[in-house]
Amino acid sequence: MRLIDEKGRLFGFINIIDLAVLSILLLLAGGFIYKAEMKKRGGPQAKEVIVRAYFPYVHPDVANAVHVGDQLVAGTDYVNVWVEKVEVKPALYTTTKQDGTRLLTTDPFRKDVFVEIRGKTPITGAEVVLAGQKIRIGRDDFYLKSLKYELRGTILDLEING
Repeated sequence: MRLIDEKGRLFGFINIIDLAVLSILLLLAGGFIYKAEMKKRGGPQAKEVIVRAYFPYVHPDVANAVHVGDQLVAGTDYVNVWVEKVEVKPALYTTTKQDGTRLLTTDPFRKDVFVEIRGKTPITGAEVVLAGQKIRIGRDDFYLKSLKYELRGTILDLEING
Protein backbone atom coordinates (compact mmCIF):
# COMPACT_ATOMS: atom_id res chain seq x y z
CA MET A 1 0.00 0.00 0.00
CA ARG A 2 1.39 3.37 -1.03
CA LEU A 3 1.40 6.45 1.20
CA ILE A 4 -0.46 8.56 -1.39
CA ASP A 5 -2.40 6.85 -4.17
CA GLU A 6 -3.06 8.12 -7.73
CA LYS A 7 -6.20 10.04 -6.58
CA GLY A 8 -4.20 12.04 -3.97
CA ARG A 9 -5.64 10.17 -0.98
CA LEU A 10 -3.53 9.46 2.08
CA PHE A 11 -3.35 5.66 2.61
CA GLY A 12 -6.19 5.39 0.11
CA PHE A 13 -8.56 6.86 2.72
CA ILE A 14 -8.69 10.70 2.75
CA ASN A 15 -7.58 13.44 0.38
CA ILE A 16 -4.56 15.43 1.66
CA ILE A 17 -6.31 18.78 1.12
CA ASP A 18 -9.38 17.55 3.01
CA LEU A 19 -7.11 16.38 5.84
CA ALA A 20 -5.41 19.80 6.02
CA VAL A 21 -8.78 21.63 6.13
CA LEU A 22 -10.09 19.22 8.79
CA SER A 23 -6.92 19.70 10.88
CA ILE A 24 -7.25 23.48 10.73
CA LEU A 25 -10.92 23.31 11.75
CA LEU A 26 -10.09 21.04 14.69
CA LEU A 27 -7.31 23.36 15.85
CA LEU A 28 -9.61 26.40 15.64
CA ALA A 29 -12.36 24.60 17.55
CA GLY A 30 -9.85 23.57 20.22
CA GLY A 31 -8.64 27.15 20.55
CA PHE A 32 -12.16 28.51 20.95
CA ILE A 33 -12.97 25.87 23.58
CA TYR A 34 -9.75 26.67 25.49
CA LYS A 35 -10.44 30.41 25.38
CA ALA A 36 -14.03 29.93 26.57
CA GLU A 37 -12.83 27.71 29.41
CA MET A 38 -10.25 30.28 30.53
CA LYS A 39 -12.87 33.03 30.42
CA LYS A 40 -15.22 30.87 32.50
CA ARG A 41 -12.52 30.33 35.14
CA GLY A 42 -11.76 34.02 35.21
CA GLY A 43 -7.99 33.57 34.93
CA PRO A 44 -5.77 34.03 37.97
CA GLN A 45 -7.58 35.40 41.02
CA ALA A 46 -6.52 38.83 42.24
CA LYS A 47 -4.83 38.78 45.64
CA GLU A 48 -4.41 41.62 48.08
CA VAL A 49 -0.81 42.82 48.23
CA ILE A 50 0.62 45.09 50.94
CA VAL A 51 3.99 46.72 50.29
CA ARG A 52 6.04 48.68 52.80
CA ALA A 53 8.68 50.94 51.27
CA TYR A 54 11.27 53.46 52.41
CA PHE A 55 12.08 56.69 50.57
CA PRO A 56 15.27 58.29 51.95
CA TYR A 57 16.48 61.87 52.07
CA VAL A 58 13.34 63.55 50.71
CA HIS A 59 12.77 67.30 50.58
CA PRO A 60 10.25 68.20 53.34
CA ASP A 61 7.73 69.72 50.91
CA VAL A 62 7.70 66.49 48.91
CA ALA A 63 7.41 64.40 52.08
CA ASN A 64 4.39 66.48 53.14
CA ALA A 65 2.70 65.86 49.77
CA VAL A 66 2.28 62.12 50.48
CA HIS A 67 -1.08 61.40 52.13
CA VAL A 68 -3.09 58.39 53.23
CA GLY A 69 -5.68 57.66 50.55
CA ASP A 70 -3.59 58.80 47.58
CA GLN A 71 -4.22 56.63 44.52
CA LEU A 72 -1.14 55.50 42.62
CA VAL A 73 -0.44 55.91 38.92
CA ALA A 74 1.24 53.53 36.46
CA GLY A 75 2.18 55.22 33.21
CA THR A 76 -0.67 57.65 32.53
CA ASP A 77 -3.44 55.65 34.21
CA TYR A 78 -4.67 55.30 37.77
CA VAL A 79 -4.31 51.83 39.27
CA ASN A 80 -6.21 50.14 42.10
CA VAL A 81 -3.44 50.76 44.62
CA TRP A 82 -3.70 53.25 47.49
CA VAL A 83 -1.44 54.68 50.18
CA GLU A 84 -2.54 53.17 53.51
CA LYS A 85 0.04 54.58 55.95
CA VAL A 86 2.62 57.36 55.87
CA GLU A 87 5.35 57.99 58.44
CA VAL A 88 7.80 60.89 58.05
CA LYS A 89 10.97 60.96 60.17
CA PRO A 90 14.12 63.08 60.16
CA ALA A 91 16.51 61.72 57.54
CA LEU A 92 19.37 59.58 58.75
CA TYR A 93 22.83 59.91 57.27
CA THR A 94 26.39 59.06 58.21
CA THR A 95 29.25 61.45 58.67
CA THR A 96 32.92 60.92 59.44
CA LYS A 97 34.41 62.39 62.60
CA GLN A 98 37.94 63.83 62.77
CA ASP A 99 39.29 60.58 64.23
CA GLY A 100 38.00 58.65 61.18
CA THR A 101 35.07 56.92 62.88
CA ARG A 102 31.63 57.12 61.34
CA LEU A 103 28.67 58.66 63.11
CA LEU A 104 24.99 58.06 62.32
CA THR A 105 23.05 61.26 62.75
CA THR A 106 19.88 63.00 61.56
CA ASP A 107 19.63 65.72 58.97
CA PRO A 108 17.89 68.84 60.34
CA PHE A 109 16.19 69.49 56.99
CA ARG A 110 15.66 66.32 54.89
CA LYS A 111 13.12 63.60 55.71
CA ASP A 112 12.86 59.82 55.41
CA VAL A 113 9.38 58.68 54.31
CA PHE A 114 8.00 55.23 55.18
CA VAL A 115 4.88 54.25 53.23
CA GLU A 116 2.54 51.29 53.20
CA ILE A 117 0.53 50.75 50.02
CA ARG A 118 -2.25 48.25 49.37
CA GLY A 119 -3.83 46.93 46.21
CA LYS A 120 -5.12 43.84 44.42
CA THR A 121 -3.30 42.13 41.59
CA PRO A 122 -3.35 38.72 39.89
CA ILE A 123 -0.17 36.80 40.65
CA THR A 124 1.06 34.70 37.76
CA GLY A 125 4.23 32.71 37.85
CA ALA A 126 6.98 33.80 40.20
CA GLU A 127 6.40 37.56 39.99
CA VAL A 128 4.29 40.06 41.84
CA VAL A 129 3.49 43.11 39.73
CA LEU A 130 1.74 46.00 41.46
CA ALA A 131 1.17 49.50 40.08
CA GLY A 132 3.01 48.44 36.93
CA GLN A 133 6.20 47.49 38.81
CA LYS A 134 7.81 44.23 39.86
CA ILE A 135 7.71 43.90 43.62
CA ARG A 136 10.50 42.17 45.57
CA ILE A 137 11.88 42.91 49.03
CA GLY A 138 15.17 44.79 48.70
CA ARG A 139 14.40 46.23 45.29
CA ASP A 140 15.79 49.77 45.41
CA ASP A 141 14.22 51.24 42.29
CA PHE A 142 10.58 51.25 43.39
CA TYR A 143 8.70 54.40 42.42
CA LEU A 144 5.79 55.76 44.43
CA LYS A 145 3.88 57.74 41.80
CA SER A 146 0.63 59.63 42.18
CA LEU A 147 -0.91 62.54 40.32
CA LYS A 148 1.18 65.02 42.37
CA TYR A 149 4.46 63.35 43.31
CA GLU A 150 7.03 60.71 42.46
CA LEU A 151 9.50 59.22 44.93
CA ARG A 152 12.17 56.56 44.47
CA GLY A 153 12.89 54.14 47.27
CA THR A 154 13.45 50.61 48.53
CA ILE A 155 10.89 47.89 49.22
CA LEU A 156 11.21 46.77 52.84
CA ASP A 157 8.38 44.25 53.15
CA LEU A 158 5.81 42.41 51.04
CA GLU A 159 2.68 40.68 52.27
CA ILE A 160 0.34 38.64 50.06
CA ASN A 161 -3.14 37.84 51.37
CA GLY A 162 -5.58 35.36 49.88
